[in-house]
Amino acid sequence: MSRSTQFIGLNDRSVQLIQGLVAKETHCTIGMFGEALPLYTYYKGNEAAYVEDEQATIWSSGPMIFTALRKVNNKNKTGGFGWVVKSLWTDKELAAFK
Repeated sequence: MSRSTQFIGLNDRSVQLIQGLVAKETHCTIGMFGEALPLYTYYKGNEAAYVEDEQATIWSSGPMIFTALRKVNNKNKTGGFGWVVKSLWTDKELAAFK
């Protein structure tokens, strides 16, 4: 049995939220062998709307990386990104991968 990083990414609810937005690779997460896995910021026009971030990692012959969206507050450029609840993987969904 070989070990590998499995990038699961965003769920279907998240994909619906970002439809029509422009995606730009802005940061990454690191896999089990040091490989960079790109994550994206999604833009409406010139304004960032959402940032993809790692929500959970579970193990199954290597890490399975699940991402979700954080809402960007363009008025307050200091960060403070809160999770977009609709984009989060539920405990039940994550358990199905174990």
